[in-house]
Amino acid sequence: MVDNKLIQLNSLKSGKNTGKSTANVLGDAVETARVELAQELYGVLGNLMFHFRVKPSLIIPFFDITAIRNMEQTLWNRTLKNGSMKYLFTRGFVATDHIRLVNNSLFIIRFSMIENKHGDMGLVYYDLAPMTGISVAAGVFGPLTNHNMVVQNLGAGQAKFVLVII
Repeated sequence: MVDNKLIQLNSLKSGKNTGKSTANVLGDAVETARVELAQELYGVLGNLMFHFRVKPSLIIPFFDITAIRNMEQTLWNRTLKNGSMKYLFTRGFVATDHIRLVNNSLFIIRFSMIENKHGDMGLVYYDLAPMTGISVAAGVFGPLTNHNMVVQNLGAGQAKFVLVII
């Protein structure tokens, strides 16, 4: 069923680019086919989750984890108010993962991986000096079992930073 919906969607998408007169009609059909495809895919995912509910690790062969992980956001370019702390993202890391940090401000910025995204700054953290950049292993920010990155501006003015997962 999913393959049929995908074929229908691709056919409509190709046909949509043939001219202006049919663009609106085919545009509606493309959107309808896209929604139907998403519904079919959600159905398949729901069935997989139900079938492997007792032992979820058996579902791994159905997914290309590397491809899925490569589609996650890997770049954050943010501004922090003076003295503020913000939750940045939730993500699991392995020992070989590295993060590039760039501090584009005149204030120290503190980074930490914490257990709960609404928690306090972790006991393990990394302070990035003003106007510097560095690449560090993900474990520098706290235990790899912690999955929530928080960032804190330790200065009295606005701080800007870039974080890139590499």
